[in-house]
Amino acid sequence: NYHFTGWSGSAVDAGKVADPNSATPTVTLDADYALQANFVIDRRTLTVSSTAGGSVSIPGEGSFEYDRGSEVSVIAVADLNYHFTGWSGSAVDAGKVADPNSATTTVTLDADYTLQANFAIDRRTLTVSSTAGGSVSAPGEGSFEYDQGSEVSVIAAADPNYHFTGWTGTAVDAGKVADANSATTTVTLDADYTLQASFAIDRRTLTVSSTAGGSVSIPGEGAFEYDRGSEVSVIAVADLNYRFTGWTGSAVDAGKAADANSATTTVTLDADYTLEANFA
Repeated sequence: NYHFTGWSGSAVDAGKVADPNSATPTVTLDADYALQANFVIDRRTLTVSSTAGGSVSIPGEGSFEYDRGSEVSVIAVADLNYHFTGWSGSAVDAGKVADPNSATTTVTLDADYTLQANFAIDRRTLTVSSTAGGSVSAPGEGSFEYDQGSEVSVIAAADPNYHFTGWTGTAVDAGKVADANSATTTVTLDADYTLQASFAIDRRTLTVSSTAGGSVSIPGEGAFEYDRGSEVSVIAVADLNYRFTGWTGSAVDAGKAADANSATTTVTLDADYTLEANFA
């Protein structure tokens, strides 16, 4: 692990050494002389590099020479939104890196070695859910990991008789949802976020009226909104000297009035309907 660098001394100064740079020369002795053989320790090269996402701050990147057997400190530094994943290279393969998983470690140089610091982009989690009445078809529901900064497509799908009302969650609060009111939009992931698709049941309108001679006391007369599928009670009340003769309208035509001949009945609202109380 050492090498010869040359002879020195009065024999060399007097020109009596045939080749001062040769380890095996001859010396002409025409006087008393001193002669010293000089040696230095071998030098070894560490070639340092890094992947995208970071760098090696100590000793830097490139090729560096050290005395053989030196214990060299190395430090890897990740860029913003990246993290260190480990060292690789011939120094690791030879078992000369004290801790290949630590960004700050040492390398023992008993030969020429390569050493690379490896980095990966940070991963972010999007946790997706939905209220009753629908689901998230893309990317689905649950927790999903993406590279930091990814723009993730999300699609909400309403069940029959429901409609999408908007997105909520920390992604919306942070302004990372392109359009919180659109069922099809994107989310930018620069942190961990939650996202919920909200749905509401469709609403249907019952328009109630009456002929002369009475009125509808429940729910009254006019246009009334109800959740789709609701069973609505209706009561017709005849004026003095009049009698109820039956219900008419699109609700009766569609068969949605339980008893069109009864002044007190129910109407099932699976669409918008009209209903009129008739009196004679």
